[in-house]
Amino acid sequence: MKISEMRDQVAFFSAKASDIARQLAFAGIAVIWVFKIGGGSSGGSETSPPIAPGDLMPAVFLLVSCLACDFLHYIVAALAWHLKAESCMEKRDKDEHGNPIAGKDFPAGNTSNWGDFFFYAKSTLLMLGYFCLLKFILYKWGIISYS
Repeated sequence: MKISEMRDQVAFFSAKASDIARQLAFAGIAVIWVFKIGGGSSGGSETSPPIAPGDLMPAVFLLVSCLACDFLHYIVAALAWHLKAESCMEKRDKDEHGNPIAGKDFPAGNTSNWGDFFFYAKSTLLMLGYFCLLKFILYKWGIISYS
């Protein structure tokens, strides 16, 4: 297998993982919404704002942070590739009239790794958020107790 084919596989699976992580983060927030307090539908008054139970606030924080890292993953990668492209534009060979010659390849260097931190951060935050959510649900069902 060629390195370019391996990179294509990495790009495919990381994009798929990002899509799934985003959907799972929104699904986790939706589950938390079911346990909301207030707003009249769960025993609260009609005038009280709906809020998540205090035990679920860490899960809310982690899942929202996951979505923020998802956004930053793409913003940082887009910025890195933009800066790399601008740098390569300045380094292109020019013809006798000073016009850039198209078609020259440039090494990517570590440009493709700039968004990796946010990819792994969102994956970790998602798993931790679901751990908190699962712990809360198991507690509500009486399967575990907080100590």
